[in-house]
Amino acid sequence: DVLNIKTNFSSPAMEIEIVSLSGQRMHTKRYTQDASAEEIIIDVSLYPAGVYYIGLKTDGAVHQFKLVKQ
Repeated sequence: DVLNIKTNFSSPAMEIEIVSLSGQRMHTKRYTQDASAEEIIIDVSLYPAGVYYIGLKTDGAVHQFKLVKQ
């Protein structure tokens, strides 16, 4: 199982954080324009089934999404 995130860098960097409902941080990584492609792929195959929150942080905004893994 993989999570595909299409990037549209309007700022020089973006941080992606995935947190479980219990608060366990599963993934945290900072991506820059130079190091990123148009799509970021994160392997979630080892994550147990459950609900996760995805935070996308840029210099100007924070976006949150919910991921349900079955």
